[in-house]
Amino acid sequence: MHQITRVHMVASSTGGYHEHIGAVELSTGQRLSREAVITEIRRGVVFYTMVNGQQARVYAPNCHRCRAPYITTSPDGTTANNLDNLPKF
Repeated sequence: MHQITRVHMVASSTGGYHEHIGAVELSTGQRLSREAVITEIRRGVVFYTMVNGQQARVYAPNCHRCRAPYITTSPDGTTANNLDNLPKF
């Protein structure tokens, strides 16, 4: 299991202006591209966020606007542990 602690946002190139997470930073300091995280998730590796004791698992659906795979957290009743709300780098 890998904890994501920070994110880097990038603009999508299709589907009108919107942003996706382009890269993440893990609790170890390692940085991974969105594509690398998606590949690992599809291999069964678990990524998660943890904020104020609230953990959220990360998964990789396709964007409804641009159809590209992206990463997001499972809905859990709080937004604090959402990837978009983590510190940026």
